[in-house]
Amino acid sequence: MRKMILCLFFIIFLVSCDKSITGKIYIEFAGEMGYYDLDKKMFIKEIIDIGASHKYNNYDISWDNKKILLMMDVDDTFNFDEWRYVLRDMKKSLTYNDLNKGGNIIDNKYTWESISFMNAYISPNEKYIAVSAQNFSDLPITIIDISTGETISQWIDEDVEFINYGKPVWTTDNTLYFRIGANFYKCSPETGYKEAEKILDVGDATNITVNPQGTKIAFEKDKHIWMVDIDGKNLRQITISRTTEELSSDGESLPVFSPDGKYIAFSSNGAMGYPWQSQSYPDGSYVVAVGGRYGYLTIIPADGNLYDLDKKNGRILYPEKSEKIGIPVSSTPVWRK
Repeated sequence: MRKMILCLFFIIFLVSCDKSITGKIYIEFAGEMGYYDLDKKMFIKEIIDIGASHKYNNYDISWDNKKILLMMDVDDTFNFDEWRYVLRDMKKSLTYNDLNKGGNIIDNKYTWESISFMNAYISPNEKYIAVSAQNFSDLPITIIDISTGETISQWIDEDVEFINYGKPVWTTDNTLYFRIGANFYKCSPETGYKEAEKILDVGDATNITVNPQGTKIAFEKDKHIWMVDIDGKNLRQITISRTTEELSSDGESLPVFSPDGKYIAFSSNGAMGYPWQSQSYPDGSYVVAVGGRYGYLTIIPADGNLYDLDKKNGRILYPEKSEKIGIPVSSTPVWRK
């Protein structure tokens, strides 16, 4: 009887836990961008095409989940020193022709010598975009006034190669965090983004993200996801799975927090995810796409516990497509309410 009561409590706990996971997770894979609706438990296949062979190079979603930020080259020119960014209502058409007909909330160009792409991320108040560094054009991490195109600040360490710069991440108070080499910085609106404070030594951690509340950091290290308080305390590994030294793309990567900071979504190849694949991964799977192998969208609580992706655990969620297969991930997801 006692076992039955405990079992029933566990089931009720899982159901309530699942209901608290809400919002939409936007995903880009092999040039197609779509989203998983956590409330409806439904994957919407494609919104637009993203990538070098398409009109749009990159995207971000506004924090109110109503608008999309699109980055693209300037059409019909041989000007390699300009890049275009457009903020558009999500409810309206996203075709390239419609973008050129007007109706855009923001439609600006950014100029930088030999700029080859523009990975930009919109601030919660929609006043700024933060642009990732790129080694092709020696572009530092850059904060731009979204309405005027004016450069507000740029951050560079001449002793660190651009390939060792991390993706800039906003928090709900419009603070920007970014990695340069082993140092992790905080840049706040209180200083007009003119100062960047080093807050943490992150060593060789990659794919660093911050929860929207600005209290915790998640990152990839040694093929798994780790989490630490923003002040460097309570460092913990939170995912584990069997990996192979020869494979650079197995394990877990590309973490992002939920809007309430209670969950983390990421890419994983754990054996309990999709074990029907053929060969070569540690779990017996071998999945190939343009650019190499990839993992599947996975969600765990951001509670500091260690989750084994090779074992059954009711608190590990694997969102699925309608075909009852996993959702492949090739770039960091965007999670909005």
